[in-house]
Amino acid sequence: MYGPTPDGSLVKADPKELIRCGKYDQSVKALISYSLDEGLVLVLTVYTNEEYETLVKYILTYTNSSTIDHITKSLCPPVFDGSKGYTTDYQRAALTVGDIFMDCNAAVLNFAFNNGSFTHFFDVWPGIHVQDI
Repeated sequence: MYGPTPDGSLVKADPKELIRCGKYDQSVKALISYSLDEGLVLVLTVYTNEEYETLVKYILTYTNSSTIDHITKSLCPPVFDGSKGYTTDYQRAALTVGDIFMDCNAAVLNFAFNNGSFTHFFDVWPGIHVQDI
């Protein structure tokens, strides 16, 4: 959804797959930036567990139900006491979306550069997507 998308010409395959296979210019130095609450401005308001699960299924269209269940019940369960980093379904959805679209990509890029990239984590409240720019 965000970032380079295969076009068959300039980007011949999924960039994550190319990185996983080491098919990229490894001489390039990378500066990877991500923020505290990447997903806050990227999701619509989610009020219920059912809306949250629907959002995750929509985002991860081709993901099997056991993986969806693992995300919605184990990784980000409906526990709203603050121990998981959220107190509402909206915050839960924002965290999940930030992880899927931004934080995971930052981690993959850093891994591709053998943790030798320059990484910038912006955690000044509210720490929303591109606020540091």
